[in-house]
Amino acid sequence: MQKLKIIGTALFLTFTTMSLAIAGNFEVSPVRVTLTQKAAITAITLRNQGENPVLIQVNTSKWDAGEVYTPTQDILVNPMIFTVKPGESQIVRIAATDLKNLDKEMSYRIFFTEVPKALKHVKSGIQVALKIGIPVFILPQKSNPLLKWSANKTTSGGLQINLANLGNTHAQIIDLALASSSKKSEPLAKKKVYEYILPGQSAKWSIPAKEIVTNGHWGSGKAYLSASTDSGVIHDEIEVKGL
Repeated sequence: MQKLKIIGTALFLTFTTMSLAIAGNFEVSPVRVTLTQKAAITAITLRNQGENPVLIQVNTSKWDAGEVYTPTQDILVNPMIFTVKPGESQIVRIAATDLKNLDKEMSYRIFFTEVPKALKHVKSGIQVALKIGIPVFILPQKSNPLLKWSANKTTSGGLQINLANLGNTHAQIIDLALASSSKKSEPLAKKKVYEYILPGQSAKWSIPAKEIVTNGHWGSGKAYLSASTDSGVIHDEIEVKGL
């Protein structure tokens, strides 16, 4: 099971000094939630590995393309506010309110926000609270993944890789590699991504010319793409314009 360990800080700024206070040390598991019609309820565990009690508030938001978040009641959480003592854990129950007739995956984020205590010795300033966002996906009854890839050479000699998610579920792209059309060839260009592409969303990534192997042979406008995703490795032969 995946765990996310976060060490957070609260920052207090004044006109003459800057005071730094350690605010939180958390381990959250799992780091992503998937709900279905058959499994509409699950749980997230938050563990306080710090030396002080922490007060946590939980909020849910609908997640749209472009990192747009809108408060929602589609996802229920319990409890919504709680204190976790040092070395102890808190289980937060997650449930979807409506799973009927979904033809497209619904995307949300659950935000765990620390409510920091004010420091008495800091008379004025700005307090920044630790905030962790956990993705929540509600799957449709039938998943139809469909990713359309393309690439083009840029005027500076680099490459731009394009992706359009035409399916009804998300894709988390972790890394990309482009080679000649032969599956046995070594990659001529690589890119670390770590990005979610929601249904209907498009993305593009640039690879500078200095990061491309110049002594390789691309072939006649074609390239062999390999992409690591949260659903496995994708292999596809794509057109590269401008080669």
